[in-house]
Amino acid sequence: MPSENSQSASALEDREFPQKANEQRQLPAICWSPFGRTLFSGVLLWLAFPPVGLFWLAWLAPVPLLSLIIGENQEIWRDRQSFLKRPLMQVWWASLIFWLVTFYFIPYPHPILIIGWLALSAYLAVYTPLMLQASHTMIVRWKVSPLVAIPIAWTGLEWIRINFLTGFGMVALSHSQYSSPLLIQIADLSGAYTVTFAMTTFAAAATYCCYKSHRLGGVIGCVVMAALVVGYGTVRLNQRPPALSGSSNPTETIALIQTSIDTILKPKPESQILDELSHLRDINWAARQANDSIDLIVWPESSYPYGNYVADDDDHQGVLISRSNLKQVWSELTHSGDRFPAVPTIIGTSTIDLNQQTVFNSAILLDEKGLPVGRYDKNHRVMFGEYVPLLEYFPALMHNFPLLPQLDAGTEARLFESGSLRIAPNVCFESTVPHLIRRQLNSISVDQGEPDALLNVTNDGWFFGTSCLDLHYACNVFRAVELRKPMLVCANTGLSGHIDPWGIAIVKGTRRTAEFLICAIDTDAEFPSSPYRRMGDAIPMLLAIISIAALVARRGAGF
Repeated sequence: MPSENSQSASALEDREFPQKANEQRQLPAICWSPFGRTLFSGVLLWLAFPPVGLFWLAWLAPVPLLSLIIGENQEIWRDRQSFLKRPLMQVWWASLIFWLVTFYFIPYPHPILIIGWLALSAYLAVYTPLMLQASHTMIVRWKVSPLVAIPIAWTGLEWIRINFLTGFGMVALSHSQYSSPLLIQIADLSGAYTVTFAMTTFAAAATYCCYKSHRLGGVIGCVVMAALVVGYGTVRLNQRPPALSGSSNPTETIALIQTSIDTILKPKPESQILDELSHLRDINWAARQANDSIDLIVWPESSYPYGNYVADDDDHQGVLISRSNLKQVWSELTHSGDRFPAVPTIIGTSTIDLNQQTVFNSAILLDEKGLPVGRYDKNHRVMFGEYVPLLEYFPALMHNFPLLPQLDAGTEARLFESGSLRIAPNVCFESTVPHLIRRQLNSISVDQGEPDALLNVTNDGWFFGTSCLDLHYACNVFRAVELRKPMLVCANTGLSGHIDPWGIAIVKGTRRTAEFLICAIDTDAEFPSSPYRRMGDAIPMLLAIISIAALVARRGAGF
């Protein structure tokens, strides 16, 4: 018990330094406020993602946030403060900080993208208070256990975020686990959403452990969920075949050419184009010298720098000149005339259809004669990166700001065939959209034949080696596991790689390093079936419907 003198001294100090005393009392209040708890969860979650990558933290990171709806004291939700200080607004402010810090790299290509960075972060921050609101409604009004309500709301709203408008698929909670194959095998059940559901169930149970009255249930919930995830992962990983080196099946050897050219949003002078071509040539020649059995070469997105390739079928002069220029560049860069045997090559370039006056971001397959035998036009464009909404209605802007992007979207999936190899290509951030890749794979399988592998060609040089490269790579890992297909990634500045259907990197490139990666694809391989490939987003879509219903019914739920 403090002495009378110490109490008097404390009271005297409070009178002499009232501001200091108020700050000391306010600090614990801020830490335990909705803002403080959400911010603490955000810090833990940021540490779980690249660049730090403490993936295990993501299983516990939601606990401070979830204590707002699992905690025994719920008066904070009835605190009617000014609008900007209300509990859900405090949650939004803290979430905004998390998204701003996570996507710090968005303005790197051009300062004008600061607007997009702020707008995107503000939009993504909305989903956290919505999750709390939907969960609280299910718990209070519908009498659903938090161990069920929270995973439903979190996963359902994550599905909405990845699908709404053009969708935004990066930094799903599950993506923090991409480096742990054992924990992500359940992604083949209902996509990466399955991992998110498991993680939020575990986090809700871990939050129970913080309260004596719920501790036993929390421990049981954590143990059961961990056992299910690890058990399923163990079973699936045991189905992984031995290394290809011991296999007699036919294989195709692919050289992924990883360039290292930082991309800047401004016109390229001829000297820069020549430097980039020399850079690309040196990597190609090094790959050819190192391996004389290469069956296919792959260049990254936008690797052919000479403007638009003319994609018309008619043999008029413009088409012939465009094809001649492309063939000449390809011949010099891949085999230097007769120095090496010519092999088919997949290149990234923009293509123009003169008849329809449309421009696409494309991947083109050239045969061993340098002739185009396949073309895939990117279906899913990046907003503000490849098009500006409604820009076509403001021709003055297009005229005065010619660097504003306005590419058209392709409408079909394509299968590239080279020798016995069949590849389903996608371009850039398309691999961050799970339902798109699944739909394309199924469409190709029905109409053109089953692919041996998926291929993502991308130019991540816009982001100067930041954690954007890791976040994009994580999406490619999940696409491989979800669909049980090998995934090849050919990226400018990285991270290129060969990911097997269990999410394990067979070979992986180095950040911002000019190099080549040699990959072997078994064209007769058989892989485990994927429930997600058959059922798609049916279950996460149902969770989204339940979450929307909870938000609609929020009145009377105590908010």
